[in-house]
Amino acid sequence: EGVQACRIEILKIISAARVTKVVSVTEEQQAKLEKSGVLKRIQQQSSSQVSMANNQVTIRGSYHDARYAASLLEEQLTGEYCTEIEMDASQFKRASAAWGSYSQQMNSEAKVTMQESTNSIEIKGKRSDVKSILLAMMDFLSFVCPGDFERIKVTRPLFATVASASSLADIAANTGVAAIYLDRDL
Repeated sequence: EGVQACRIEILKIISAARVTKVVSVTEEQQAKLEKSGVLKRIQQQSSSQVSMANNQVTIRGSYHDARYAASLLEEQLTGEYCTEIEMDASQFKRASAAWGSYSQQMNSEAKVTMQESTNSIEIKGKRSDVKSILLAMMDFLSFVCPGDFERIKVTRPLFATVASASSLADIAANTGVAAIYLDRDL
């Protein structure tokens, strides 16, 4: 029981930790971002704090919120959206082994990369292509790693309620789930 309580507290600390991401922008990009109100929309959509000064955009929030905000910003700057599916080492090994034959069936403009250094799958491209590949990848992972991946549909108005890092940590710790987070792309 003491071990479980310790596990819960560690997961709460990890999931509630705030991270900072800094993205460099050119003067032209900074001027465009200031005029368009994009940063305010990114802040609202991601639950992160977003500020800009001296040709740098600073994003601060929980790990997943900051990563999502950085993806939204990158999409505005380059037209390319990026997301990742994170796994533990054994899941990544199974997915990598099965990926070769499955990747040939993928028909999309989005680029899928197996990132061995982070045990993750990176998907880049136009957002609509990324979303469709992400859905297909979740089905693929559910098949390759049965019982390890599950999707639950959450409507946009409930994101703020569900996205609380400490609430997700409580659920993960109390149920024995290794990781749980809100993926706004699914």
